[in-house]
Amino acid sequence: MVYDDFVIGSDDNIPLHLHVLPAASLITDAKARNRVFEEVLRFNMIQAASAVVVPVPDPMPAK
Repeated sequence: MVYDDFVIGSDDNIPLHLHVLPAASLITDAKARNRVFEEVLRFNMIQAASAVVVPVPDPMPAK
């Protein structure tokens, strides 16, 4: 990664931050963030599914 600060404008008080990343690094970082997000979603779905109580139908319904 390459990082540099530039000053733009006539007042010389507006900093511009430039970050240059290789495409492979950007993709690797995105995959890692998405993996963690998917794990959190799966964990929450498992917790929600275990909290749901499904009623068992009565085998002999009243007439």
